[in-house]
Amino acid sequence: QYILAEYPVLMGTLNDYAGLVSQYGYAVMFTASFPVGTALAFVSSFIQIRIDGWKLCQAYRRPQPRTAEDIGVWQDMLEIVSVLAVIINIALMCFTGTYLKDYTWQARWLVFFIIEHLIVVLKVLLAVVIDDIPEEVAMQLERQEFIVSKVIFNASDEIEPEKTQELNSTFAIHIAFTDSDWILPESYNKAYDDDDSDDENSKKEKDGNESKAEPNTDGEIQKSKSKKVELVNVKK
Repeated sequence: QYILAEYPVLMGTLNDYAGLVSQYGYAVMFTASFPVGTALAFVSSFIQIRIDGWKLCQAYRRPQPRTAEDIGVWQDMLEIVSVLAVIINIALMCFTGTYLKDYTWQARWLVFFIIEHLIVVLKVLLAVVIDDIPEEVAMQLERQEFIVSKVIFNASDEIEPEKTQELNSTFAIHIAFTDSDWILPESYNKAYDDDDSDDENSKKEKDGNESKAEPNTDGEIQKSKSKKVELVNVKK
């Protein structure tokens, strides 16, 4: 890669787009005169794709990837070429073809305007009905945008106001200005009082059981001392 020539990012891309748009223009604007031109343009485009791939991978140094929102002004050029193609092809059929040779020039102009307007309206309707981005792709883009907003920009969750108020009143712990002061909701205080009373009762029961189970150590010590004294007196 180091010894290969650097790919001309500006002029290389400009020349590639210019060649494709020119070929598209010749293919669509003169279809009425040379219908086979569209098939030849398809073969040429297929070969051009392979040549561009070999050029990027073998002939030039690998270019740095750069993001782009769309193809820019080339999209406008393609739209203009498409409208011109409709006008030119209808004009070729109406004025130079043999379809309307028996009609007067006024009739030819009338047929030209009617057909041209119908096709342009049909083109606009198709552009509106058919989405530029498929539904699956749009869904993945929205999913990616949602993940980026949560992970990178730390966006808050969208919760209904009523649900948020309910959560705050039930589960939230309001911390005062000092760390030692805690203000709990009434539901928490009631729950904690019940828990404390239960804990005290269980603790008392446990202490009572332990007191019953444990022997009286003081009494046993006194008994052991008395036995030792008796033993000593007997020995004496």
